[in-house]
Amino acid sequence: MTVFTSSLPSITFPDGVMHACVITDTDLIPLAEEDKPSWLLIDGYQFTTAQCKLFEKLSVRLAHIDDLGLPYEFTSKLLISPVGESLRAKYSKLFPEAKLLIGLKYVLLRPGFQVQPSSYESRKRVLVTYGGSDIAALSSKTISVLNQHGFCNIDLVLTAMMNLEGNIDAAKGLKVHYDLSDSQMADLMSNCSFAITAAGSTMFELAAMGVPSIYVIVADNQISGAKKMVDLGCGTSFMLSGERFESQLGFHLSHFVNKDLLLMHEVCVNSVDCVGVNRVLDAMEALNEAF
Repeated sequence: MTVFTSSLPSITFPDGVMHACVITDTDLIPLAEEDKPSWLLIDGYQFTTAQCKLFEKLSVRLAHIDDLGLPYEFTSKLLISPVGESLRAKYSKLFPEAKLLIGLKYVLLRPGFQVQPSSYESRKRVLVTYGGSDIAALSSKTISVLNQHGFCNIDLVLTAMMNLEGNIDAAKGLKVHYDLSDSQMADLMSNCSFAITAAGSTMFELAAMGVPSIYVIVADNQISGAKKMVDLGCGTSFMLSGERFESQLGFHLSHFVNKDLLLMHEVCVNSVDCVGVNRVLDAMEALNEAF
């Protein structure tokens, strides 16, 4: 297996997985011609017609991940959608040749999360993480709200890409962590009683580690995922609304902490497991044998 990225990754790939750095999409063509892969897995938004045509040249078969029902101009043989139950009929029309892998059993967790979550009763800390960029600059505001509500055992996860707005020097009981690996992140989550996070793929990692959460929806493509996790009972969510963020978070936090978080923990653990990757690979192997 080869992973193509446009920049040097900050992770170490496991044995058997190679990495190649490319600058443009067309840089992939000579690499694929040397050893055309059986599958190309595509994950992203707003692919152009030219990109879709290129994808079909690069591998024997295409697979893609979707959560919005986007009509791409390529022939997908495998469609992965962890929260796309409501889009099943649409998927069948858009990609009639694709095998549909729909549901949380197909969540693709990073290897570090393939561990057993720790006992919930021993957890005392609160985790704040807004993904790789915190585009809405919510981290420092979140810390302030937590302190105002009496929480002083807080872990804040940042990346080198983040420009932290606001002063957190006076924050009480705060530990700041930079550029954590997947295994480090899983270990941190396993020590947290609850988390406040953007409603992206981190939701699924938190669920796998048994962490009840407040999901802040910062983009439209996060709505369906947050609704799924809330409906299951893994947490609560709200849509970011500009200058009202602190009051929104304070309102939801005060209600959230009065819920049965132990029950939420149990629901989380039973909602997302660590073998979604294996299920997807098994589906690919089955389709390889079928053709």
